Amino acid sequence: MADTGNHAIRRIDPITAEVTTVAGRQDAQGRPLAGNADGPGQVASFSSPTGITLWHDCASSVCNVVVVVADTYNHVIREIRGADTVSATAGGVDLAAVVVRTVAGGGSHLPPNSEKQGLRDGSALEARFDTPHGVVADS
Repeated sequence: MADTGNHAIRRIDPITAEVTTVAGRQDAQGRPLAGNADGPGQVASFSSPTGITLWHDCASSVCNVVVVVADTYNHVIREIRGADTVSATAGGVDLAAVVVRTVAGGGSHLPPNSEKQGLRDGSALEARFDTPHGVVADS
């Protein structure tokens, strides 16, 4: 789920009802931090993510779940891989396997009307969005 106000992506286990933050940063006191950083889930940061969808990447012999996120105030679309990897010891999501990367949009944490947001078609990372809210996967 996109936890907009906490700038995080979270998972609710349908069996145990346990909630886990899959991606998004917190400060030393556990307060959410907005930002725009790709990388491992606990290092990556978002700015008010709103839309989320899942698709299955079956390019290899194993299908993997990919979480696609509209990172609203960063004006980008991000993907999260590894959120379906289960830790044998912890029994939940293996947070060390989670990786976030920007897949579309050239956004950054800039004010409105900046060069990084807007309406521009082109290759995925050259395209521009303005506060995207929803994403849909079409496999």
